[in-house]
Amino acid sequence: MFLYLKPFLIALALVFLFIFLIRHLSVKYNLFGPGAREDRRRIHFGNVSRFGGVALIFAFLSAIFLSGDIVIEKTHLGLIFASLLLLFYGVWDDLKNLKAKYQFAFQALAAMILIGAGVRVDYITNPFGGAVRFDQWQVCSDAGGICFSVLGSLFIFIWLIGMMNVMNWLDGIDGLAAGIGLIGSVILFLLSLNPDVNQPPLGILAAALAGVLIGFLVFNFHPAKVFLGTSGSIFLGFMLGSLAIFSGGKIATALLIMGLP
Repeated sequence: MFLYLKPFLIALALVFLFIFLIRHLSVKYNLFGPGAREDRRRIHFGNVSRFGGVALIFAFLSAIFLSGDIVIEKTHLGLIFASLLLLFYGVWDDLKNLKAKYQFAFQALAAMILIGAGVRVDYITNPFGGAVRFDQWQVCSDAGGICFSVLGSLFIFIWLIGMMNVMNWLDGIDGLAAGIGLIGSVILFLLSLNPDVNQPPLGILAAALAGVLIGFLVFNFHPAKVFLGTSGSIFLGFMLGSLAIFSGGKIATALLIMGLP
């Protein structure tokens, strides 16, 4: 169990450190977004930093590397590069309030990075029994014999875009998005221990995600001292969506989590 406890504790400690740093820099350089980013979904306004997502992402990625217990494969590299892209896009949006078309472009690119890294969905489990298969139509490359499922790749693209935007919309009430993300990461961690799934790398990623979210929630419960911002909420949706795919197509589980509010 220490295999999972180590990334959890590292992530928990680092997110405290990074949040203190982010709050200090936000006050020093007045980094509160344009006009405090007026948003009708929010229950209060004022000088509250919207860059909690920066702390979240850096703490998560640092915990993965510092724990040293996960072998970084091509799919993990895709996850890391996509996360860094979302960090850049999210900070830019929180500072400048990007137009919807540019936001979609960044989200689409992040999804395509993951697909290009070899993440695939051949089927998704059906909560009522059986499975929905996507592997009937495949396109293969002569170089390396790499095959892509057309329907599976399209599903991943739509699924990740949807998850990112759902979590972004949930980030309007203190503790809501991060709380749902925490529940999701715990469930995905427990799934990783299931003999039918049996994926220690998934467990490590889910444990690290749970660690950063617990630490973040200390500062995000009402009255919030820091917000996820676009970078945090988009990253959270992307990670939950990706880990649901890594868990063997447990898409229905993620959808049930999203229905909790």
